[in-house]
Amino acid sequence: MGLVTKRTIKSWLQYLVATPFYRMYDVTIDDNFFNLNKSTSQVSQDEISENITIEESNRRCYEMKRNIFVSLLEKRMYQKLAI
Repeated sequence: MGLVTKRTIKSWLQYLVATPFYRMYDVTIDDNFFNLNKSTSQVSQDEISENITIEESNRRCYEMKRNIFVSLLEKRMYQKLAI
């Protein structure tokens, strides 16, 4: 298993940004991320990845999704209160 390329990430983000969830919460993508000239070709996979179980990975993924959802809801509520 190799590293995920910026091209792959950009393709997925371009797809996701057009989905109803991203549009509803006005999620945008900062293209500056893709213009960084840092190379990861010399970084070994062991330096990047963690040795965690599938269960731990799933738990972290669930928590991350929940935190993103809560953050987006808080942002939306703040915007409504600011009006």
